Amino acid sequence: MISPGLTRSEPTGTIGDSAVKDAVEEQMSIAIPAAAIGEAVLYAISQPADVDVSELVVRPTAQG
Repeated sequence: MISPGLTRSEPTGTIGDSAVKDAVEEQMSIAIPAAAIGEAVLYAISQPADVDVSELVVRPTAQG
């Protein structure tokens, strides 16, 4: 299971409500890049056959 935290994306261009758009953009200030999730997955699948990484929780440190 992969549980990504707040991950940087580009959804704000399609948000019509300016208050919602502003709130999302504010949250994006602490978001991590999608590449960070990819690197965590690569770490998990690169482990030896006798190692089981069954969960990944990856989030910005500021998300707490």
